[in-house]
Amino acid sequence: MKIFVVKTFIVALAFFIVFELTISSKIKLAKENVIKFKEKSERIKIKEKIFKEIENANNKDQILSENDRLILSEFLKKIQKELSQ
Repeated sequence: MKIFVVKTFIVALAFFIVFELTISSKIKLAKENVIKFKEKSERIKIKEKIFKEIENANNKDQILSENDRLILSEFLKKIQKELSQ
């Protein structure tokens, strides 16, 4: 019985360590990103960055590559087809 308890403790400890090193760090990172969006100043920064990127894209001759154009074109056609039904 004592060996079972020791082995169970070791397995539980190993599981906890692996969890903390892998999944827990990802959860903390996601949580920090969500908390960041609660602040109005961060949302304004992101909005400004999006508009700046749109402005940069408008200044280019071609925004999309040939492959991107084909994929988006097919997608939009499917959406239009579903909306017209």
